[in-house]
Amino acid sequence: MGSHGEYRFDPFPPDGDWMTSDWFAEVAPEHAGPAAISEAVAALRPIFPPCKIHSLSGEGGRPHPFAWHYFQRGGIRHVLTLGRCLRIIGSPEELTSDLAHPARYATRFAEAWAGALFVSLGAQVRYINEAQAGKKPEFVATFGDGVELAVEVKMLKEGDKRQRLFKITMAFQQGIWDAQMRAERSGYPPSRADVQPPLELLQELALGGEEADVSAARALGYEIGLQWMRFLDNRPAVGQYEVGAHLQLEVLSHEERTSGGQTMMPAPGLPKLNEFMRLRRSPLKSAALKFESYGLPGVVILDKPHVRVWDSKDMAKLDQELRRPASWASSVSAILLRYDGLSTDWGRDMVRLMPGPLADRLPPHFWEVFPRCGDCGMRHREIDFLRD
Repeated sequence: MGSHGEYRFDPFPPDGDWMTSDWFAEVAPEHAGPAAISEAVAALRPIFPPCKIHSLSGEGGRPHPFAWHYFQRGGIRHVLTLGRCLRIIGSPEELTSDLAHPARYATRFAEAWAGALFVSLGAQVRYINEAQAGKKPEFVATFGDGVELAVEVKMLKEGDKRQRLFKITMAFQQGIWDAQMRAERSGYPPSRADVQPPLELLQELALGGEEADVSAARALGYEIGLQWMRFLDNRPAVGQYEVGAHLQLEVLSHEERTSGGQTMMPAPGLPKLNEFMRLRRSPLKSAALKFESYGLPGVVILDKPHVRVWDSKDMAKLDQELRRPASWASSVSAILLRYDGLSTDWGRDMVRLMPGPLADRLPPHFWEVFPRCGDCGMRHREIDFLRD
């Protein structure tokens, strides 16, 4: 098979028309109905047109996040959610002009998601141009009863260790892609793979801090990709197979259209130190200053890139500060916490409402939308923008 480093990661079809590829046509219906898919595609097409899509593959560097999401079955849900959110909020230029820039993509995605959430709550949203002078929130939400709320979206920055783990995990994924691209797949039966990464080993590589560790992670993925392709060399019958410790395959009938792909188990984050202190020191205090400057009660939406799991102790401390209240929280009506809906279908979001000192300034129906859970006592609900 030779060296695998020469292959350029590019998951898009040769003509660039990612919206009509077999891969997208197969996977998108797993996550959304026809109307939601159509609306998402219509919103994304002008931002990621076929004539520019191959430039997202990185030219040997780190690919654009859109390319990585498109590469994975679960990532297609992310792609569709972005498009659907843009459709809901009207694709404001304040967001769409930045989405093609890799460094801004995650932030703009979070802001689009937040705007769609408030529209679903009955508000009209007005995004504020970053060039406007002074401290300002992401957008102002205006409800039918005249209530106005300033909304700030804060993504807790990942520490160097977590960023390193993400880089290592992406390298592992790219190794699998490399093996697929080297294989002559025309005669292979269609298949799907469920890959369970060697998490402990990937974590060790993440702690190494050397570029050689990234290459080692890619080589690990490449070996698993080779296992996949070699198993298909034997033209196995339709069924499910455990190929190795990290690979399970489902061989499909030829009537089932597929482009391969895999379901990746996300790598857990490395141990964190004083996450609540980082949260309070920068994101929360800066959001509160913007609310005060704008003269409106505010809602902070907290999000994390890559791994949206919040430590219960950190959240207990945050709840305590909102109840006290701490000085930074004096202009806060609520904090909305976005996290993985672990008890629901993979990839769906849960939102928890944590009332602040100005909770009485929230529209009355907020309390109906976020009822108190009889099991845990929290106010939360599932959010899914892909339902028709």
